[in-house]
Amino acid sequence: MIKKRLALEEETFLSYSKRIASYLEEMPAFKNAKRIGFYMSYRHEVDTLHLIEKYMLDKEIYVPKCVGEELDFQRIYSMDDSGYKPVKIFSVVNAYNDKKLRGGV
Repeated sequence: MIKKRLALEEETFLSYSKRIASYLEEMPAFKNAKRIGFYMSYRHEVDTLHLIEKYMLDKEIYVPKCVGEELDFQRIYSMDDSGYKPVKIFSVVNAYNDKKLRGGV
């Protein structure tokens, strides 16, 4: 499955990502949610970065963060909040920061 996904033409990948995002945005559960947990897209996974940026002001956004050997979700307030940067650890792109992010879970 990963090989097929990586082999997609960029235009096809973007089209699929937009279609999936559109389905998500139309779901009542998503529309009514005050808090949303997103994964950080990596290697041609469905693009979540634009959704995170789009809803950052309207909803509480949480992304995965590895804490030691545990996976936790941490709230972010901006894509570059307190030095936030996507880092791949344990095959998960997560919010990594030397300082604890404000409002961490």
